[in-house]
Amino acid sequence: MSTGTLDFPWAQLQQISLVKYIGDQNSILSLLKACSSTITHFSLAATQADSSSDIQDFTLSGIVLRELVQLEFDIPGSGESRELLQIIPLICTPKLQRLSLTDCGAVFDTRVDAALVGLIIRSKCKLRSLDFTLDVTIVLQDDGNIVPPIPLFFEKVSHNLEEFVLMKGTSESAREDDCNAVLRRMLVADESPNDTLSHTSHGSRLRTPSSILFFWRTSSSRDGRVVARWTRLLRSWSGRDRL
Repeated sequence: MSTGTLDFPWAQLQQISLVKYIGDQNSILSLLKACSSTITHFSLAATQADSSSDIQDFTLSGIVLRELVQLEFDIPGSGESRELLQIIPLICTPKLQRLSLTDCGAVFDTRVDAALVGLIIRSKCKLRSLDFTLDVTIVLQDDGNIVPPIPLFFEKVSHNLEEFVLMKGTSESAREDDCNAVLRRMLVADESPNDTLSHTSHGSRLRTPSSILFFWRTSSSRDGRVVARWTRLLRSWSGRDRL
């Protein structure tokens, strides 16, 4: 071992959590590459990032995290910290089952949304749990009504989804009924059993196959969060008008 280096057992690590991370994408990608065959859980919480990082040394979807089942991002704020989400197009997660995007308002950025869609498609993973903070970017219809946007990657994750946790954002533009407004647009019955989501001019809507029930409940806590959980049950759906 040379002076100034550490013989650290990266290749045998299974769970890694970076809390209050301050750094760049290159370091994260190098870390993931070093333990790509063993890591099962990766969590990244950051408030600051170095946007000057050069990630050109890594190829698209070049880092295959073969055993990763849980991936968590908690990147509040705006600007440079969200640059860390650029690692998404560079990884592949074939066994991913749980994805958490809390305080990541940038998922409404079309580039990030497209990156998440790409991750699900190329990984061919069957996501069963999704935690999501609804940091709404307000969209107005021609009639002046506010239409909450729905990320397109919901279409790709909903086919195998068993649990969905939706939390109201903490930004100044967040409104108390953001979550209910989105759920109303997602919980739309459709006669076709083939597709889980259908695109509309204002986003995507959940199509509920007649053989599957997504049971949901909402609760409000003191900090204004609204949590919605869906549990998949193999029987016909009868409660869609409760919202």
